[in-house]
Amino acid sequence: MKINRIKNTVLRFAAFVAILSLSMAGCKKDKEEEEPQPDPVPAEIQKTTYAMKVKDVVGVSGTITIAEKSPGSSESVVSIHLDGASQGMHPAHIHMNTALETGAILYTLNDVDTLGNSSTTLVVSYATLSNINGYVNVHLSDLQIGTIVAQADIGGNALTGANKSYLILADSSSGITGNVRFEKRKNGTSLVTVDMSSGGTLPTGFYPTHINLGSVATIGNPVNRRSLNPVDGITRKSITNVRTLNDGSAISYENWLVYDGFITVYDAANISNILALGNIGSN
Repeated sequence: MKINRIKNTVLRFAAFVAILSLSMAGCKKDKEEEEPQPDPVPAEIQKTTYAMKVKDVVGVSGTITIAEKSPGSSESVVSIHLDGASQGMHPAHIHMNTALETGAILYTLNDVDTLGNSSTTLVVSYATLSNINGYVNVHLSDLQIGTIVAQADIGGNALTGANKSYLILADSSSGITGNVRFEKRKNGTSLVTVDMSSGGTLPTGFYPTHINLGSVATIGNPVNRRSLNPVDGITRKSITNVRTLNDGSAISYENWLVYDGFITVYDAANISNILALGNIGSN
């Protein structure tokens, strides 16, 4: 009997230990489940900032920022900040095309105030605005809408920083020299700037400028594939946004880098007289 009592006591103790262990394990599990989890990392708002360039009013600088209203939102916030602008309210718009080409108003923004700030919420996605074929103008006032305080190419028209320059040398005794620079836009098109200020005298006038097929070595009768804006005798520059050739076929910045071509600048008074020329692309 004594042995049985001892045996029963041991069994009861073992059962107690087993129950206690299960209970402690359950408490530990509950405790682990109740521990707070870290908050998820919030999604960042997508945004792009562009530099505003001076236009008709000297001394003005600033930025324009396009941002999502919230992560994944179908609305965007367009913010402008200007330094050096005159007192008063300055109307602002997003226009179609590049600032060089100009175009119709696409969106009207809130006026830039006397502190140089403007913020506008548009029912347009960030993806759309960040790739738009457009530019922004800030005007002096409602009564002087033709005076542009500052402007910026935005979206697909923003310059990427990629560029390539080529020399333009004098033909015969003209003494006129310069260079042509191709700059890449985000959408793949090109800003082409001809600068003929390196040498020679260029009287007042407008000098026809063409990109031709072939090279200077095989000039013959130049085949004009793309007419550029004429070189202004006062500024000695020609600036053209190029999306297509003369026949309407599209041409990209990368295409120009390997193009079989050369550039010619003609006499303002006699288009048969070439003043300067230079190879571009693969030549």
